[in-house]
Amino acid sequence: MVFITNNPAFSSLNQEGLELIFLDGSAYDVVVAARDRIHLGWTLLNHPLYGNFRPYHQPFRSMFLRAPMDQSRPTVDETSLSLVEKAIEVYLSCSDRWLIPDETPEVMYRDCSVLDYDLMKETLYKEGVLR
Repeated sequence: MVFITNNPAFSSLNQEGLELIFLDGSAYDVVVAARDRIHLGWTLLNHPLYGNFRPYHQPFRSMFLRAPMDQSRPTVDETSLSLVEKAIEVYLSCSDRWLIPDETPEVMYRDCSVLDYDLMKETLYKEGVLR
């Protein structure tokens, strides 16, 4: 499994079998990195637009993916690809208004980070990453 995020709240996420990729960039960068993995046969374990936040509402994004079952012959999961491509369209439709972590006002930064973390907790518990 791989967990891709730009949220520092997940920096201590450490479990055997889990690859943590921390991106120092925008939420869009996280979604694109997930899409790149999906093209290699990985499957989404969470919706790319969880919480129904638009890119100008939330600077953090986290994506959790499962490795292909057959690494020698990976196939693209069409549902995962469709979801992530639609999310990319949403991001691109308002690219002039994205909230970027480094540019997020300090009064919002922590709240946005906690919100992203809380929205991902259920998936992380379900997959056995958090106990």
